[in-house]
Amino acid sequence: MNSFGNSFSMGQFNIQTIMKTNDLTPQIQKHLMNVFGLLSATVAMAAFGVWFTIAMGLLGSSQWAGLGCLGLMLYLVFTQESPQTRTTRMAVLLAFGFLKGMTISGLVYVALDVDPSIVITAFLGTVAIFVCFSGAALVAKRRSYFYLAGILSSATSLLLLTSIAGMFFFSNLAFAMNLYVGLLVFCGYVVLDTQMLVEKAAYGQCDIVKDALNLFVDFVAIFVRILIILLKNSEKKDKKRRN
Repeated sequence: MNSFGNSFSMGQFNIQTIMKTNDLTPQIQKHLMNVFGLLSATVAMAAFGVWFTIAMGLLGSSQWAGLGCLGLMLYLVFTQESPQTRTTRMAVLLAFGFLKGMTISGLVYVALDVDPSIVITAFLGTVAIFVCFSGAALVAKRRSYFYLAGILSSATSLLLLTSIAGMFFFSNLAFAMNLYVGLLVFCGYVVLDTQMLVEKAAYGQCDIVKDALNLFVDFVAIFVRILIILLKNSEKKDKKRRN
């Protein structure tokens, strides 16, 4: 981890420096830069989707946007990477990011109404967590975190069952479990997905769009949970002040 810490000289994150701390070939390094670049563009589209939905007063359209997200995700998962489909798949991913932003716009709107700084803090916190966990995965021994696959899969199944049960029987314990355990699970997925894309690239499987999609889903899941946690903490502080 010392090499990881040294990559933050003067408080600046340099992904090229981090990639040089591990046995990453130029091909893998190029793939990583492409994936993170596309990921950044997708996050920007999600932010635009949030702004557009709030500005246009379309907060009630989140369910339709969710259905659109599902359709676009299925398209990306089941279409093969090729030079002929790459541009289309990138455009679909950006559209997916936009619709994903629409689906979380209601939550962001509530947070902005309570305290605009909460949204900024949640975003910066998500970026910090993402950089730390993804960076740790890059400098760690390759395939060293593959054991997380089984653990995260089981935890995700448990969270899914908890969410379904919560739709019929609301429980504060189940909600807290989905919130905090879910945050840990998706932090783990950042590590696993980063190492997985490195290994796939090492074997020539450079699917930029699908790798960026996986990391984007992790990013949004972490952001939403941090935002909810900050909202809950803000509500607790307000109650204490009133009392």
